[in-house]
Amino acid sequence: SSLTQNLLLPSRSNTSTLKRQKMIYHQKFGEFGVLEGQFTEPSGVAVNGQGDIIVADTNNHRIQIFDKNGEYKYKFGVPGIKQGQLWRPEKVAVIRQSRNFVICDRGNEISRIQIFTRNGHFIRKISIRCIDTIHGLAITPRGFCSFYFLY
Repeated sequence: SSLTQNLLLPSRSNTSTLKRQKMIYHQKFGEFGVLEGQFTEPSGVAVNGQGDIIVADTNNHRIQIFDKNGEYKYKFGVPGIKQGQLWRPEKVAVIRQSRNFVICDRGNEISRIQIFTRNGHFIRKISIRCIDTIHGLAITPRGFCSFYFLY
């Protein structure tokens, strides 16, 4: 169909001719550890409109922000399960209009979403009591939070 051609999706007739492309790393940064610029199980990443790279550093219970070249800028997060604290943050997204961060972590619920300013100040918490693990997080162009999970 024309929709498929416009999206450049493979058609059934040419899927056998698709070849795997070698992944090319353009840049990497960080190493294992607990210091600034180091990670212990990073599991979520987002990029804001300025090109900053936001990383959910899960086992260090914090969010780290780097410039587009991977240079450390700052971090935020206090380990804990109360609102405004971070406990195993796994997903992060950026609200384009406000540049605020949306973060999925554990807290004292099964899962929760917390919103922080771009400077790391807590704004609000959204409890998600019936979902064990959020597997994806995105912000729509209108600023609505969308997430998906598996049972």
